[in-house]
Amino acid sequence: MEYSTIKLSNKFFKRLQSQEGAALLIMFLILFMVSAAVVLKGLSGKNPILNQNASTTKALALAKELVIAHAVTNSVTPGGLSFPDRNSDNNYDGNSDCVSSGFNETLHLLGKWPSLDEQGCGVAVPAFDKPVQDGTGETLWYAVSRHLVKTNGSYPVLNSEILNQNNGWLTVVNGQGTVLTNRAAVVIMAPGGVIQPQDRSGAAPAASQFLEGITINGTTFTNYAVETGDTGFVARPADDTTNDQLIYITIDELMTAVEQRVTGEFEKLINDYRTACTQYPWPRPYIDPRTASDFDSVISTLEGLLPTGTALPSNWGTGCAASITVPPWLTANNWHHLSYYALASATVQSGGTCTPGPGCLTILPPPTNDDKKAIVILAGKELSGQARNTFTGLTDYFEDQNASSGDNTFETKAPDSTFNDRLEVVQ
Repeated sequence: MEYSTIKLSNKFFKRLQSQEGAALLIMFLILFMVSAAVVLKGLSGKNPILNQNASTTKALALAKELVIAHAVTNSVTPGGLSFPDRNSDNNYDGNSDCVSSGFNETLHLLGKWPSLDEQGCGVAVPAFDKPVQDGTGETLWYAVSRHLVKTNGSYPVLNSEILNQNNGWLTVVNGQGTVLTNRAAVVIMAPGGVIQPQDRSGAAPAASQFLEGITINGTTFTNYAVETGDTGFVARPADDTTNDQLIYITIDELMTAVEQRVTGEFEKLINDYRTACTQYPWPRPYIDPRTASDFDSVISTLEGLLPTGTALPSNWGTGCAASITVPPWLTANNWHHLSYYALASATVQSGGTCTPGPGCLTILPPPTNDDKKAIVILAGKELSGQARNTFTGLTDYFEDQNASSGDNTFETKAPDSTFNDRLEVVQ
C-alpha cells in the first residue's frame, strides 16, 4: 500500500515537472517576444532616417494628388497649373509667383511649392490648397512645363491635342542616366537635409542650396535648374552628395484626369438642358470643327457637334434654359472642336422615349447597352493615321464604331494607341 502510494506520487511529481517545464517555456517565449518588440520599437524610434523617408514619401504622394486635383478643378482653364513660389521677390512666401510679362522658361518654371493663390496675373487662380513639407520639415520644390502655365498673363489653349506636342516637357532620369520619362508635366522634389556646402540661411536662398546636381557618364543633371534643352531631373538613392527625392506627373497622366472632367461637363450641359426644358438641344451638323463658322443647333439634326453657340429650341441663358450657360473655358480651349453629340431620334429630342434596339442608341462592346437616348463623346489626341489639318471626316477625330454616323451604334473601351475616344451617356 505504501509502495503504491509512493509510486503514484512519483508519477504525479514527474507529470507536474513536465507541466511546469512547458509553462516555463511558454513564459520564456512571451518574455522574448515582448523584449524583441521593445527593442524593435526602440530601434525604430532611434532611426529618424527611416521615419523621415516614410514622411517624405507620403508628402510627395499628397503633392501629386493636389496637383492633379488643381488641374482638373481649375475654373479658368482645366489643365492649367500654377507657377512656383520663386525667390525673385526676395522671399519664399508660399505665393504662386505668376509672370505677367517677359516669361522665360529657364527662370520661371522652378521654385518652392505654391500653397497660396497666384499673384500678378489678373484673375487669381487658387494654388495647391495647403503647404506640403518633406520628412525633414523642408517645403517641397516644384517644376512645371511651360505648356501648362500662363504665358505673359494668360494660359495657352489647353485641350487633348496638347498631347501631340513633343517638346517643352520635363525629363526625368534614374541613377544610371536612363530616361524614365521625357513627357513630365510636373516634377515635385523633396530637398531633404543640408548637404555641405549648402547654406539655407537668409530669406531666399538659391535653389542650389536645397537641390543637387550630379554627373552621370559625363552628363550633368541639375535638379536646381531648368535650362534650355535641360538634360533632366535625376531620381536616385540618397548618398553623401545628393539626397533629393522626387515624384513626377506625365502630361498623359494629367490629361487623362482633365479629359474625364471635360466629358463630365459635356454630359452635365446637355442633361441640365434636358432637365430644365424637358427636351434636348439639337446638335450642329458635323463638319470640320476647325473651320466651322458656328456651333449652332440645326433643327432635325440627330448627330453632330455640341451646339455651344446657339442652342435650339431654346438658346443658352434664355427661356427654359435661362439658368444654363456654356462654360467659357470650354470654347476658349476648343474642347467643342473635339465633341460629338448624338440623339436616338426626334421623339427622344422632344422628351419622348425609344424602343431598345434600333430605336435607341447602342453602346458596344457586349453586353450590349441598346437603350440609350443621348450620348456625348470627346475625341482624344490625334492618333497615327489621322490628319486633322487636312480634314476628311469623322475618322480624323474618332475611332472604330464612333467614326461612322447614322447607325445609332457607338463604342467605348479603354484608351490605347489606336483608340482614345471618351464616351459619356447622357440618358
